[in-house]
Amino acid sequence: MNIRRQRVIPCNGGFTLLEIVVALAVLAVALTTLLSTFNTTLHSVSQNAILTEAVTLAREEMERYRIEVLGATGEESPGMGGDMQTREEHPDIEFSRKMTSTAIPGAFELIITVYTPHEPEPRQVYELRQYVVLDKGAASGAKI
Repeated sequence: MNIRRQRVIPCNGGFTLLEIVVALAVLAVALTTLLSTFNTTLHSVSQNAILTEAVTLAREEMERYRIEVLGATGEESPGMGGDMQTREEHPDIEFSRKMTSTAIPGAFELIITVYTPHEPEPRQVYELRQYVVLDKGAASGAKI
């Protein structure tokens, strides 16, 4: 009997199934970390955009408040008692403005508080306070 021996030729040109599974597992961990970081970054950018808009609105309202309300009388006018308001230029946020007197005669504290209305409850984002002393003795009205 003639038994033929077949030669086995080793095949070293490819990857084994185990190597492919390990590579996929490493890739999955890396992508999960990367996507988590990306999500956190997007959230931070969104929050910073809201804060920037809130600061801008508060500064604009503070100047408007000083010019329109305190420019002539130094007294409160309607809409200055802390009611929530919005402006057409900033439809995504609400604000309240308030003026309170201080212990110093002729001095007032102006407070602009900005909120985000799209949450289950409004959340305070920013508050701007400024103190103004009015000169009641001026002939042309109060000075800031």
